Amino acid sequence: MRVLHLDTGREWRGGQTQLLHLVRSLPGEVVLPADAPLRPALEAAGVRVHGIRARTSLGWAVALRHLVADRQPDLLAAHTSRAHGHALLAATGRPVVVHRRLDFPPRWCSRPKYRAVDRFVAVSQRVAEVLRQAGVAPTRIEVVHDGVAQAARVWGRAEARRLLGLPVRPRLVGAAGALVPHKDHQSLIRAMVGVDAELVIAGEGPLRDALRALAQRVGVRLILLGQVEEIGALFGAIDVFAHPSREEGLGQVVVEAMLAGVPVVSSSAGGLADVLAAGGRGVPPRDPLSLRDALRDALRDPGPVASARAAAAELFTVEAMVRGTDAAYRRALEGR
Repeated sequence: MRVLHLDTGREWRGGQTQLLHLVRSLPGEVVLPADAPLRPALEAAGVRVHGIRARTSLGWAVALRHLVADRQPDLLAAHTSRAHGHALLAATGRPVVVHRRLDFPPRWCSRPKYRAVDRFVAVSQRVAEVLRQAGVAPTRIEVVHDGVAQAARVWGRAEARRLLGLPVRPRLVGAAGALVPHKDHQSLIRAMVGVDAELVIAGEGPLRDALRALAQRVGVRLILLGQVEEIGALFGAIDVFAHPSREEGLGQVVVEAMLAGVPVVSSSAGGLADVLAAGGRGVPPRDPLSLRDALRDALRDPGPVASARAAAAELFTVEAMVRGTDAAYRRALEGR
């Protein structure tokens, strides 16, 4: 089975990590922007990569048409929303599988391109529900959770804090994610008022200055780390991991925190409900008061982190993700 994967992202987030895990185990070639940060890692893994420099949809469509004619794949797999449309234009009769990670409904004008897809791989039950509500037949949806590799290194508290430049003594609540509205770090900052700990957030984004200003206004000690290369160091450094997202396809970083043995407090938005089935404290999204109470509880009593770690290790393996994705691809081919 020759698979051509399409990813239009110019960032490295959860979806790009899953694509890297996937092509390390299943043969396939990858099409992505020439300057995508994922490209060096793919090439280092021995994956054939096709970099596209086009900036317009028409440019992508033309380049993909040529690639499909040259490489003759059996199937096209789209890993981003834009790749979804590009794949349909370039497929020339081949089956198209779309990996869907977003838990908000497609716009009404996008519904036709959802009907044209042979199969969807949804990252959580919530994402699958959104697709069904948009008119996608349940028989065309496979739920395949992210596969999360356990960290190769376990960080000690003092070493991790020293690496990240964090203070040694105070208790720390940590978060990780892009500094964008739907991650709702604003609610987390408000929830920290009256919590006996400092807040540290790993990630970059357009809300950096606004979050810093909010923290100063409400009197919360906030440390913004920017992008952190070694996320395991963050988990080693903190006492509780918080994830306040208003929208989330699954929440790969929450699984990573569980695997690191860190107590988790998370909103139950979107696919996070699938993750919280393994353990952790769930709170309603957009609810700083409930989040504050849960953080205080977790700092006082971490809870059964060992059982959450074991459950996460069983539910969210790379091997299960690869098997599920391979099965979805084969069903798409059989359907044709």
